[in-house]
Amino acid sequence: MKKLNEKLNDRVDFLQSIIDKEASANTFYYNYPPKADDTLKVATKDKKVDNEGQKVKKMYEDQMEQLKKQYESMIKQLKQSMSEQVEDLTQLFSDASKDLVSETVEHRALQKKFNDYYSKTDAYQKQLEGEIQDLKNEVKRLNEEYSSFDQRFAQRKTEGEQVKKQLADLQREHAELKR
Repeated sequence: MKKLNEKLNDRVDFLQSIIDKEASANTFYYNYPPKADDTLKVATKDKKVDNEGQKVKKMYEDQMEQLKKQYESMIKQLKQSMSEQVEDLTQLFSDASKDLVSETVEHRALQKKFNDYYSKTDAYQKQLEGEIQDLKNEVKRLNEEYSSFDQRFAQRKTEGEQVKKQLADLQREHAELKR
C-alpha cells in the first residue's frame, strides 16, 4: 500500500514537472518572435511582422492550451486509474486477510484435534503395552505352572512305571507261588 502511494506520488510529480516545463516554454513562445524595434519605423514591415507574430503567438498559445488540457486529462485519468488500483489492491488485501484469519482458525482447530488424537493414541498405546505386559506375566505364570505339572506328570509316570514293574514282579511271584 505504501509503495503504491509512493508510485502514485512519483507519477503525479513527474506529470507536474512536465506541465511546469511546458508553462516555462510558454514564456518563450509568448516572446517569440522577437518584437520589432521601435526605432525602426517601417510601417508595412511592422504590420506584417506584427500580424505574423500575432498568428505565430496565437498558434503557440493554442498548442500550449491544447497540451495543457491533454496533460490535465492524462493526470486525471492516471489519478482515477491509480485510485481504482488502490481500491482493488485494498480489496485484495482485505480478502487475503480474511482468508488468513479463517485459515489460522482452521489450523488451530486441526492442531487441537491432532493434539487430542495424539494424547488419546499415546494413552491407548500405554494401555496396550500394560495389557501386553500383563499377558506376558500371565503366560510366564502359566508356563511355570504347566512346567510344574509336567514335572509332576513325569514323576507320576515314573512312579506308575515303578508300580507296574512292582505289579508285574508281584504277579510273577504270585504265579510262581501258585504253581
